Amino acid sequence: MAHLPLKNIKVIELANGLAGPGIGTFLSDYGAEVIKIEHPEKGDMLRTYPHMKDGVPLYFKVMARNKKTITLDLHTEESKEILTDLLKDADVLTESFRPGVMERFGLGYEAIKAINPRIVMARLSAYGQTGPYSKKPGFATVADAFSGLAYQQGHPEKQPLLAPYGYSDQVAAIIGAYAVMTALYERDTISQEGQELDLTIYQGPYTFVGPHVTWYDQLHYVTERMGNRVPNAAPRNLYKTKDNKWLVVACSSPSMFERICKSIGREDLLTQNDLQTSEGRVARVDEIDDIMQSWADTKTLQEALEIMEANEVASGPVLSVEDIFSDPHYQARGDIVTVEDDELGPVKMQNVLFGMSRTPGKVRYAGQKMGASNIEIYRDQLGYSEEKIAELKEKGVI
Repeated sequence: MAHLPLKNIKVIELANGLAGPGIGTFLSDYGAEVIKIEHPEKGDMLRTYPHMKDGVPLYFKVMARNKKTITLDLHTEESKEILTDLLKDADVLTESFRPGVMERFGLGYEAIKAINPRIVMARLSAYGQTGPYSKKPGFATVADAFSGLAYQQGHPEKQPLLAPYGYSDQVAAIIGAYAVMTALYERDTISQEGQELDLTIYQGPYTFVGPHVTWYDQLHYVTERMGNRVPNAAPRNLYKTKDNKWLVVACSSPSMFERICKSIGREDLLTQNDLQTSEGRVARVDEIDDIMQSWADTKTLQEALEIMEANEVASGPVLSVEDIFSDPHYQARGDIVTVEDDELGPVKMQNVLFGMSRTPGKVRYAGQKMGASNIEIYRDQLGYSEEKIAELKEKGVI
């Protein structure tokens, strides 16, 4: 059996919610040993998130998968010694407190570095460790708005739209995992030293929303809300078919526009010079969308897809999660994985993000009960006696 590629990486997770813990999730999917620390009474906030099944938090089952959960109250004096023991041989520490909180615990980067100079400390917060907003609270919803993403989402003359889930959190988590691996590579191949990583929730969507900064700098162009359209391509929209389903079509090149015209029986559009460029098509986007919708009105979704696919048009259906469960492509690629759980039995969730030919990642188990790995970590790894563990539990330290 192939080994997991990050099996020799040890991560201590002091993060809560989605973004910070997401870093550990993406690393643990590929074999990193992630030890998730939770408050003995409160636990991670995701343990309170709906939806639940028989009182079991389903979101936590996904985000805490492959992790070893232990309990530790950082407000206690004993916790400093315990955390020191955990960090001595760790590669990574992730935390998602507001800037200054770790310092109040006596656990700022310099203190962590003194314990283990090779450790990479990933610090994720809404606005980062510096700047006038650094101490402000914030979640993905706030980051969506602050980043410029929400301003661009929605229909003209309507309110900006927020993502219906923690989009910015998940983006921050992927960036965080990338940053951690970059720092580990530098440490292991160049300096042999760890470093502090300053990560934010807002910078991901701010960067990925498009070239809005350069457009504004050079042209004073502000991307306004355009519904499902974009300012640099047409057609690019959703079209309702005669069976009340939705077809998505995207055109980003002259050759794709030619294929679309052939599909809808409007090759005459190809003789109009202004429609040979993206700028020309965007200028006539209302007319183009009307033509596309009129065609879609005469077709079922399946009929439309068959025609578009026969002409190699970038198109597809709008799927619900119910549709995804029965879609043959998702099934063929194993994008939904089933793992056994001691609370839920077999539970399905999204599989790991990418394939690897020799050392693929794997979802090995779902999120554990709170403190499920206390004995393994405190007794088996740190060598604490049963008496010491019982005493720490009695005091509320763990």
